[in-house]
Amino acid sequence: MTRRFELHEFCLGGFLLVMTVWLFAARGIAEPLAWLFGGQLAGTLALAAWASRKPNSAARWRCRLAWCAIVINVSYVAMRAAVPAVHPVSFDSHLSNADIRLLGAPIALITKPITRAWLTEILNFCYFIFYPWLVSVWVRFSFRDAATIRRLCAGVFTIYGIGFFGYLLTPAAGPQFFADLAPVLNFPLEGGFFTRLQNGIVESGCNRVDAFPSLHCAVSAFLLWFDWHHARRAFFVMLAPCIGLWFSTVYLRHHYLVDIFAGFTLTAATIAAIRLWEKNRTSS
Repeated sequence: MTRRFELHEFCLGGFLLVMTVWLFAARGIAEPLAWLFGGQLAGTLALAAWASRKPNSAARWRCRLAWCAIVINVSYVAMRAAVPAVHPVSFDSHLSNADIRLLGAPIALITKPITRAWLTEILNFCYFIFYPWLVSVWVRFSFRDAATIRRLCAGVFTIYGIGFFGYLLTPAAGPQFFADLAPVLNFPLEGGFFTRLQNGIVESGCNRVDAFPSLHCAVSAFLLWFDWHHARRAFFVMLAPCIGLWFSTVYLRHHYLVDIFAGFTLTAATIAAIRLWEKNRTSS
């Protein structure tokens, strides 16, 4: 028996449903953002139903997966206005205090003694490389067998779907935008080209509710796990930059330490869910 919906579609669809209903309840029937999220939910359901009628059609599967990628990007941008509309609170103080209880001080302050322009530049490069890496993995595996591309998308899209619930329920901008930390984080992080590039991307592209959990850590950890099983050479190529990426999230003040723990926990839970999902598919 062929399932009509995939694991990641349940996760993304659940987020879209909650976001739509919450926006309608908070802002009324005329709220454009509610219609945006509701339209994405309708598209997800329709494409899943359409593709499931011919489960062996590669073209239908690619349309179905491409739609989820579009939903993730559109939703991320829209959440900058949508989340404050339904949940106008900030959890930055809670996350910062959790770090202080764990470490005795904000982690961005703990890294101050090792701050160097050359290190800042390297870590900005590591943080930036996440984007082309994600695209390259998609391209490398897009024409592989159906089971492989399904596993890849199930992992990445499930992480985003659950992670977006984190943004919605515990919205936080991160240390760099948290005013209470400004007095202790008043030393600049200077660098070169990649530092300027990444600062511009974060300043203009960050939706300001995306600190918890760290999806940079969650998705990159999943990609490493995936490459270990399906492209061992790529795993070893990306291992060092990925470790740099993880460290950069706190060094560059994008995330609190608890965001990183949550991101890795999300990855582990997603991998376990994928294995269970695939086992149930095989036995059904």
